[in-house]
Amino acid sequence: MASGRRRRWLTALAAGGVAVGVAVGLVAADYQKSPKAAASRSWHGKVARIARAGADKSGGLVARGSAGAGDTPLAEGAEVAAGTRLVTDARTRASVTFDDGTSIVLDRDTDLEVAGEPRTLKVAHGALVADVVSVPDAPDARLVTPNGSVDVTGSKLALTSTDQRTSVEVVRGAARLASAGSDPVVVNAGQEGVATGGGPIEVTPANDLAQRMAFGERVGARVGGESPSNPDA
Repeated sequence: MASGRRRRWLTALAAGGVAVGVAVGLVAADYQKSPKAAASRSWHGKVARIARAGADKSGGLVARGSAGAGDTPLAEGAEVAAGTRLVTDARTRASVTFDDGTSIVLDRDTDLEVAGEPRTLKVAHGALVADVVSVPDAPDARLVTPNGSVDVTGSKLALTSTDQRTSVEVVRGAARLASAGSDPVVVNAGQEGVATGGGPIEVTPANDLAQRMAFGERVGARVGGESPSNPDA
């Protein structure tokens, strides 16, 4: 009798341990999918939309490989992870959504890479609109250009990068623009910061901010049956 009770007790204890283990596993899995966990890692997401000018039906957005590896055409829904180098041609714009809730829209003729560091993009050249979510206790997002960097969280901005010039125009929140040879400067909503790498960063009122943001709004708003191939894309 005692032996039977002991077996039942051990069985119940084992079952309880399994239940606790499953519960802990589910909590851990949920955390890994949360914006906070996503914001602690390199950006990961997917291509949300591709907007091609004119009658183009395919192409325009590629994942560019290392030297000699060639380009891989991407479609909507394609995975974007650390090390992915995204390149748009002169007729294509594309939007990407990341797991932490951040979204970006690449303008035409833009070349950028998802870096291995948390929430970091390396923008070789081109333009983008970024809507960066604020995640408590997460590192700021960082946009690195050939001659500067922009740290941002909970903000929406337009970034333009060339070899000689970095421009950031802020529509919501604020951004911290840094460049070699200059102290970092905070750029607030309604302002434009310009870094050239050869002198102090200039901050002035942004001109035509609505027009600068327009391409991001158009691409980001494409839903339902509206065709992504649009002359005005």
